[in-house]
Amino acid sequence: MNSIETIPLFPLPLVVFPEQALPLHIFEPRYRQMLIDIRREQEMGRERFIGICLGHDSTVHADVGCAVALDKVLNDYADGRADIVVVGRRRFRLGQIRHERAYLMVEAEYLEDTDGEDDPGLLPRAQRGYARLLELAQEESGMRFEGTPPQNSFQIAQSAALRLEAKQQVLEMTSERERLQELCRHFDDLIPDLEARRAAKLKVHSNGHAKKL
Repeated sequence: MNSIETIPLFPLPLVVFPEQALPLHIFEPRYRQMLIDIRREQEMGRERFIGICLGHDSTVHADVGCAVALDKVLNDYADGRADIVVVGRRRFRLGQIRHERAYLMVEAEYLEDTDGEDDPGLLPRAQRGYARLLELAQEESGMRFEGTPPQNSFQIAQSAALRLEAKQQVLEMTSERERLQELCRHFDDLIPDLEARRAAKLKVHSNGHAKKL
């Protein structure tokens, strides 16, 4: 049975995955208070999660979010604002939302994967798609991106050029196999399109320069 915990809720117009680091600027009074409460819990030796879910202001647009832990406080400002870094820990399904504090609270039911038989070929296939996407991005930008190869679907999905709705879909899936299958389909559709655009761009550039006599 999945565990349930009441945690602060922070609706944002983004999707965060387990293991993902996310910088946040805390400036609204209600979220300043939330941060004060979280830091007080940490000082007492208790790790308290913040539930980030797709939404805006106090409006929630999804049934599943990701509980994050406060990792670093980069800057504390005199007016109470703060720059922090949080890290995704566990996915949760939103239960009852409460309005008893300055910020929202939610009954979070933590989700676990229900994987059956694994497919050992899926991860390498998704990694190849990710690597090719990175190569194309480097060629386009002229910049070199360093980092270790992603080792699971959530790490790949963070930088896979997914639309927001597709990121939410991946977050909600409770099977690593299904997530990898979805990412492979995504790369199968995206990479040929990007390669065709790149080839067309190179062709235009090569035709646009007259040869010297």
